[in-house]
Amino acid sequence: MQSTGGQAAYLLEDQTNHNLILLRLYINYVFLAIYILYIRNKNIKIAYKYIIGIILLILLSFATNLIHPLFPSLVISNWTTSVIGKLAGISLYGLFFYLSRNKWIRIFCLLILAAGLGNLCSHFYSPFMVIDFINIEGTYDLFRIGVFNIADLSLDIGAVGLLVALLLLFLRRVARKLFKIMQPAKLV
Repeated sequence: MQSTGGQAAYLLEDQTNHNLILLRLYINYVFLAIYILYIRNKNIKIAYKYIIGIILLILLSFATNLIHPLFPSLVISNWTTSVIGKLAGISLYGLFFYLSRNKWIRIFCLLILAAGLGNLCSHFYSPFMVIDFINIEGTYDLFRIGVFNIADLSLDIGAVGLLVALLLLFLRRVARKLFKIMQPAKLV
């Protein structure tokens, strides 16, 4: 049983230790989230904040690539990788929730957080994995849902809602800038 979905399994097919690679990614992004929390109120130009963040992510990637060969026989279970991945995702969406002031973004982040916490909790009681119990039949040519659970549904609704909310927020900001440009200058 793999701890990754179809696309991740395809991307990692030539790697020998999938879980160690995923663990390295989780560690990089948790450090990046810590950096975002640290730097957000510093009096530094925003472009420099982005540049420093990108450099930090590149340095972390190089560091984890250098450390990786030191542990060739380290075996990390799918359960451990799944739990750490869920913790990393929860911390990431928790950060989005904390930093956002838009109520819709916060609501959809809460849906995603609830899904992550629900799936995380199911790893700590028997059978120590997420159980999918809702089955929707359909022709798989047009309607491909399959088996899922309430947390999966919450995650899907939250992810789609978050994308829509971010798109609307972006369009609203662009419209405001265009409206300011198109307004004639006031004559005194």
